[in-house]
Amino acid sequence: MDLFNKLKSLGAGILCDLGLGDDQDADGFNTGYNVWEPKLWESLGVSAENADEPPPITNEDMKLNSNYLRGTIVEGLADKTTGAISASDQQLTKFHGIYMQDDRDIRDERKKQGLEPAYSFMVRVRLPGGLSTAAQWLKIDELADTRGNHTFKITTRATFQLHGVVKADLKETIKGINSAVMDTVAACGDVCRNVMCSAIPQNQHLHDQLIHSSKRRWSKEDQDWW
Repeated sequence: MDLFNKLKSLGAGILCDLGLGDDQDADGFNTGYNVWEPKLWESLGVSAENADEPPPITNEDMKLNSNYLRGTIVEGLADKTTGAISASDQQLTKFHGIYMQDDRDIRDERKKQGLEPAYSFMVRVRLPGGLSTAAQWLKIDELADTRGNHTFKITTRATFQLHGVVKADLKETIKGINSAVMDTVAACGDVCRNVMCSAIPQNQHLHDQLIHSSKRRWSKEDQDWW
């Protein structure tokens, strides 16, 4: 908006109305962009219907074509030629609590060496009610040392978050989390990130009921691709 107004004040010609997008929308900036782009082509005398470029693939497209959020995740994890997974699977794994990252501090150095970025994965637990047993805490601490980068975080969504898990260790990391009666389903992506339960100091009976409801678990079938 500021750039648009600045250019306008300098006398720049306006080809079409300003387009605004929201990165927090279900399809990110594409929702607003898809409305704005045809207007630009029209102002240039080009029919959007005759444009050669196909429409962008949205998050919803990926989900609809993913075989219930499976995609090619299994094949991607088995590919030892890269530490990454495909763009589509990066989106899908968010619904399984996994987010691909790379080490920005050494990104330029690795690029100079002709190496791909140092990819690793963040794994977020879905911890209903924000409650953890001592055994669950110790399991996360163990996984941080054996599968991650020796650290884990407690997030503002009242759950655990592991960092630095390389692709080859993802499957065993999820298995370890499951072994402690925790899961990662729907912990990232455009979904409810965790089942939270705020304290009710003046009504312990009601709070106990809410905690019980928040701890209702999803079926293990939701993770059968592991």
